[in-house]
Amino acid sequence: MNNIRFADQEDRNQIQALWKLCFPDDGRFDAWFFKYVFSYDHTLLYCVNHTICSMLQVYPYQLTINNKNYPVQYVYGVCTHPDYRHKGMMADLMDFSFQLGKLRGNFASILIPQEETLFALYEKFGYRKGFYASLIDVVSNDASDQTQIKTAREQDIPSLASIYEQSVMNYNGVIIRDKTYWEKQIHLFTATGGKVFLLKNDGRSMAYAFVGLNGGIPFIQEGCGVDVQAIRTLGQKLSCLYKQPKISTIVPPHLALEQTYPIGCIKFFTTKNIPNLWGYMNLMFN
Repeated sequence: MNNIRFADQEDRNQIQALWKLCFPDDGRFDAWFFKYVFSYDHTLLYCVNHTICSMLQVYPYQLTINNKNYPVQYVYGVCTHPDYRHKGMMADLMDFSFQLGKLRGNFASILIPQEETLFALYEKFGYRKGFYASLIDVVSNDASDQTQIKTAREQDIPSLASIYEQSVMNYNGVIIRDKTYWEKQIHLFTATGGKVFLLKNDGRSMAYAFVGLNGGIPFIQEGCGVDVQAIRTLGQKLSCLYKQPKISTIVPPHLALEQTYPIGCIKFFTTKNIPNLWGYMNLMFN
């Protein structure tokens, strides 16, 4: 695999050009990501004659399974230039990342496919579905109650973390979110035109919502709450705030089992005692 190497500073223009080609957006996420997250040390390239044909990134996380924390690698930004597809380059890159992960002592490799049809593709690399979410629509309702919404800021991270941990405590397969993680997510949504909201009732934090814009339409990328009613109340208030008839929100699957779908997959680097995973993963720059 002499064509595979880590990225360096001289590759930046090619990397960003390939990224823009494969993941087109309005530019705000790209600008933020390449300024605050992107790392040459975490980027693998497949090159032919100094041309970057394919690339992916691997970032370290901790995953809780059966009440034990394991180091895992999160594979992100998997892409190949259209002129070089179907030549086995991505397969070689993925295999290289697996060998690297094993050498680094990782327990598994995780990723979130860009679309549902790609789950079958990643199964060929040994991944299996292991993370789930639900999608619910909340209809606007301007009925008054005792709850209030506020913009969440860094000082609210303990409240966000508490709600999240309460929401996912019964899942077998959950990403550990530390203070730096929450800071990055708040910064990301704010920088890309979104916002983070917190629902409070008599001083108690009840639910939160990370709201992004999809084609100018507000969408809750993640909603978590002490119960489903708290999320619905927050969604109703946000629908009114954004003057929308309804707002869609991704939530942990137990809050709406009938709307559950796979969101992420995992490849274990061991063949012994593989756990039965029913996890939740979101807000991973997906």
